[in-house]
Amino acid sequence: MCGAVGYEPAEALTAPKDRWLIRHRTCGRVRHSNLATVRKAVPVCPHCRWTEWAATTRAAVLPAYQRAISSAFAAGDQGALSEYVSAYLNAYVWPAARVREVFASAGAELLQEPLDGDGLDPVAWRCSTCGYVDAQPPERMALELKASWMACHACDQQRLHHAPAVIDAYFRARHLVLDAPGGAGREQVHAAHCQRCGQARLVSVVALAGGAPPCLSCDGRRLDPNAEHRVYLFEFPHLHVYKVGITHTADDNRLSAHRRAGGTLMDIITVPNRSVAFLIERLVLDAFRTYPAEVTASLFPQGGHTECWSVLAGRPQLVEVYKGVAARFAAL
Repeated sequence: MCGAVGYEPAEALTAPKDRWLIRHRTCGRVRHSNLATVRKAVPVCPHCRWTEWAATTRAAVLPAYQRAISSAFAAGDQGALSEYVSAYLNAYVWPAARVREVFASAGAELLQEPLDGDGLDPVAWRCSTCGYVDAQPPERMALELKASWMACHACDQQRLHHAPAVIDAYFRARHLVLDAPGGAGREQVHAAHCQRCGQARLVSVVALAGGAPPCLSCDGRRLDPNAEHRVYLFEFPHLHVYKVGITHTADDNRLSAHRRAGGTLMDIITVPNRSVAFLIERLVLDAFRTYPAEVTASLFPQGGHTECWSVLAGRPQLVEVYKGVAARFAAL
């Protein structure tokens, strides 16, 4: 099964849901995954992905810095020259000692000896808390620390989805009250009841996150994953960011909330179902992930700050992204 997706086991699998160390046959590097991810044929090698990203970034970003520095020098603009040089040194000059310092600050144990460089090549590391093995460029790790993000994917998932208090809050945000508070685990089925009508419900966080309605009586088309959904693009001029998101077609409450927060609707399309909407949103975010927006969770409800990027990167045409998705499905 591993071989079908380009991997081979690096250790014995003890249980289907357990963390599993696998080795990428192309580059020989290891990463953690699990059997469910392998079965879906979606494990991406972080070493290969970040190596490709490094080459693209070097070709697109570094020359721009060099041109800006040369132009400022030629014009004798000492202020601009100092600003550009400082920004360049901070972002793309990475002595080995700085690499060690950043990864140590993130609670990461380096699995390879760092080298002096531009901070774009991936470095293998292990989480000091849970042992999760991953790879990350120093430049990306520094940005995650600056944004107060948790570097370890496994620890972040535990913090976001598995703790009892988080599970309880997740249900309450959907008008469900756990009958026996204190349960943990995204896949555990919890007994709950609806705050609005009192109807009993047996459901897991995984099911709710996948589109299952919290209450089978109270929630209608807005939570039907097979109903039409919309993908929207807002600009927030005062924050200098674009934001992509999805919403149902039952009402415009989500769009109105963003307008009240100072957003301007730039683009919106209707797609056949929620899965297609999620895919378009993911493709857009992946295309602009190298241009992070410096915004905080307090500015956007429901995690919306993670769906933003800097306006300096430009914006996509949603209908063109959808055409690409439709073409992929037609080719299957």
